[in-house]
Amino acid sequence: MKKVINFVLLAASMTVAASTSANQLDDLLKQVKADRISEAKIDKKREAEFLSARADKQALLNSAKKELAN
Repeated sequence: MKKVINFVLLAASMTVAASTSANQLDDLLKQVKADRISEAKIDKKREAEFLSARADKQALLNSAKKELAN
């Protein structure tokens, strides 16, 4: 009888541990997905700023070339 009780307690504790582990993995997955979305937004913003700066520099270069041609 004592072995049966020990087995039941062991099985119950393993179930709780597995459930906790699954919850932690789900939380981790949610955090990774949220971070990926956040980083994608930051990357798009940085890319837009870079393209804008590149366009500004190209406009300045074109203006300088035009002045030198005159």
